[in-house]
Amino acid sequence: MRYVKHLLLPNEEILYDGHVHPRVLLPGFLWLMFAAYILHEASNTGGGSSIFLRILYNLSFFEPINKLYNTLENWQTSVPNIAFDIKIIALGVMLYGLYRFITQFILLMTTELVITNLRVIAKTGITTVITVEIDRRRISGVLVVQSLAGRIMDYGNVVIQGFTTSIGGLPILVNPHLVEKFLS
Repeated sequence: MRYVKHLLLPNEEILYDGHVHPRVLLPGFLWLMFAAYILHEASNTGGGSSIFLRILYNLSFFEPINKLYNTLENWQTSVPNIAFDIKIIALGVMLYGLYRFITQFILLMTTELVITNLRVIAKTGITTVITVEIDRRRISGVLVVQSLAGRIMDYGNVVIQGFTTSIGGLPILVNPHLVEKFLS
């Protein structure tokens, strides 16, 4: 509500302040756990030679590749009981999981849905801010979609339909039926 607070009109009161459910962080967390699982299961697979390191060794007459080869060779000798190729795969999985986790965390922190006595305001974004506003008198319906897990943990997707526009595509919200309650 930090951003939306600056958009309020005189005599406008906030009735509902929606938040993104922390469940959006789960996919990134699972990818990070998968990378850890790969490294755990790959213990005692080292000792062999790596195709990737052999290719870099053969190309090491180029100075930047030589520096990369030396760095990767030091990385392999520091933990020699895991095969280098598996380390590279786990590193890729870990970077992807970290990317997913960070992007969803930013989404969690920057998405706002506020219902006031006059209008509905939805905002998302950090550098490129997207704001959608609908006058409450122009709302034709609210669609709440919940899975079984969403019903148990009280989260779901919300689409607010107006006569001329709609607010949809928001991440999963905590207490989605409160949106429906405040708009009916």
